[in-house]
Amino acid sequence: MYLMNSIGYFEIDPLFLVEGIQVAEKENYHLIRIRNLNPQTDLKCHLDFSSFDNKTFINMSCIIRNHKDLKELK
Repeated sequence: MYLMNSIGYFEIDPLFLVEGIQVAEKENYHLIRIRNLNPQTDLKCHLDFSSFDNKTFINMSCIIRNHKDLKELK
């Protein structure tokens, strides 16, 4: 699950990190934000960043731990 938000970040759910990075590269999205896109779940997982290897198209990325962090960034 992934989407483009109103402030220019391509948001990727951690459960779909590999697929999301592939879409971001194909669609030429440079700003990546990783966060749980399902507010009904309290997602805790280990992230494998190997899908970021040699992905020079990414200019900036951030990880949102919870919805409180998200509100503080806006």
